[in-house]
Amino acid sequence: MEISIMTFNVYMDGHKDEEAAAKTVEAILESGVDIVCLQESNPGWQQLIEPKVSTVYPHSYFFNDFHAYGGRGMLSKYPITATQWCKKVFPWWYGALLTKIGVGGGVEVAVLNVHLRAPFPSNPLIVQSQRRQEIETHMKQLDDDESEEACTTKNLIVLGDFNSANGPCHDFLHSLGFCNALYKSGRNWFRSKTWHMMNGMVGFLYDHIYYSASDFHLVDAEIKKVGGSDHWPLLAKFQLSPQR
Repeated sequence: MEISIMTFNVYMDGHKDEEAAAKTVEAILESGVDIVCLQESNPGWQQLIEPKVSTVYPHSYFFNDFHAYGGRGMLSKYPITATQWCKKVFPWWYGALLTKIGVGGGVEVAVLNVHLRAPFPSNPLIVQSQRRQEIETHMKQLDDDESEEACTTKNLIVLGDFNSANGPCHDFLHSLGFCNALYKSGRNWFRSKTWHMMNGMVGFLYDHIYYSASDFHLVDAEIKKVGGSDHWPLLAKFQLSPQR
């Protein structure tokens, strides 16, 4: 069974710019993926996106945080079977959204949609360790993770805006057996960027898709330079491993 997924930080106020918002909706519709995961969504984005994509993505769920940057959205061609909000670690920053999606044949895929602490106004001396604390705390909140040392949630993908290209939060996921889809794709990730400014001349690789190597086989991953946000979406396609 093959599934495809996209992570896309849509920029919280992007829905207020008609031209930029139209480009973002177009990017979602033209992605062709099965599951779309949004960061910085809010009631404005929800009201704009859902009616325009409902024929392609009949299943959706939005968590609209009081903090404008903190919302998360999920769009899916498959039924959403469960959701869980993982509480924020630091006040005024962000939590994470766990969504379970039934992809057929009694199989569920779990997606943890994260938005980790931003570079500013964080303290640059400790922000990397704070991001690790965030991702580690989110993982421990997963409803069927009873282990202190390893995540037991099956068919799990961890994705979103990590606000970093590398560092302790990434090392933590690697220690649990997760792989970075873009890095494993063989593409020139070293020069890649998802957050961008100045027409893409400046940017960093802040957005990532991690997958459990025991549950998924990576088919491909790529950044699409589309949409009206200050982030470009990252897409990945997987073959689901036979269920044990």
